[in-house]
Amino acid sequence: MKKFLILLSRELNINIKNFSVLITNLIFFSMSIFIFVMSFSNDLDSVKSYVHCVIWVVLLFNIIFSTEQFFESDFSDGSIKELLTTGYNFFEIILSKFLSILIVVLLPIILILPFFAYTIDNNYLFYDSLIKSVIFGGPSIILITLIGQILLSSLRKNKVLLFILLVPFYIPTFIFAIGAVELEMIQQSPDKNFYILIGIFMITFSISLITGKLAMEELNN
Repeated sequence: MKKFLILLSRELNINIKNFSVLITNLIFFSMSIFIFVMSFSNDLDSVKSYVHCVIWVVLLFNIIFSTEQFFESDFSDGSIKELLTTGYNFFEIILSKFLSILIVVLLPIILILPFFAYTIDNNYLFYDSLIKSVIFGGPSIILITLIGQILLSSLRKNKVLLFILLVPFYIPTFIFAIGAVELEMIQQSPDKNFYILIGIFMITFSISLITGKLAMEELNN
């Protein structure tokens, strides 16, 4: 356990030191939401009915654009092979990358989401479900994107190809995450959607570890 925490600490130190990337991610997310809200400022009632959909789309692109930095440099400078020679295995490397993305990319977004909800409407009733949908659905999106980055790490400028290939795998998470907010809008309990999102994460987690391990083994042969 101590060995894994050292690896996780390494990942966090590397990515937190790259402060400009973190700020860029937050600015991209914030500006995208603000531009959307300001574009429809004369019809805020309509905005409130589908702003959760926009937030999820922006979140998806934010994750796609920011996860590349977590693997690209490690593959290019041989850090992955160095970690393997020091006794770490593929599962530990993938898990450390996943947790570092959760902390560095997803956590700041979750923390600023209430601010956006208040900006849209200080009486916005559905931000609780919105935040929960991001908490339960976001990790699955990260895992899918992370595995896509591993599979396409040998290609350059692969973000468009990555998005095209992974869209079908994002859809179940999108359906139940967005559906959770919409259920609360019609005064129904969204809990079943949250349970399904947890189930999707557990399935995605298992498949991602196995797929990621096989992909990394192939790349390091």
